[in-house]
Amino acid sequence: MFSKKIKHSDNELGELTFSGGLWFSDPITSIEEIIISIDGDKKSPNKNSLNQAKQLLTNITNQINEAKNHIKTNNIPNFTENNEFLVLEGFYSRTEIGVFDLDFGLSNDEDASITVNFKNNKPYEVSLSH
Repeated sequence: MFSKKIKHSDNELGELTFSGGLWFSDPITSIEEIIISIDGDKKSPNKNSLNQAKQLLTNITNQINEAKNHIKTNNIPNFTENNEFLVLEGFYSRTEIGVFDLDFGLSNDEDASITVNFKNNKPYEVSLSH
């Protein structure tokens, strides 16, 4: 039996769909084609997380640059050296203000990903997967 998808409409982010405990945007193409994940429950997205996601979109270029600098300064280039560049695939806006993750793919390796975790609006950790 299929269940009806739970939707939420937002003036700035468009239609959000609830799945697996998070709200997901349709691909946002104004910057790059990215997916935004937002904390919340089945009733609605968390207000802090939703507002933070909107704020991040207005300043995403700076956040991307901070994340890339953090990757470089933490000797992650070994992971990316055979790839042309990092490509932002999306971000996860958490309930706590200033806490979010940027998710990158690698241009020449669709199976690899790098997640940069932010706390207090600053990158502090990098996770790699292949």
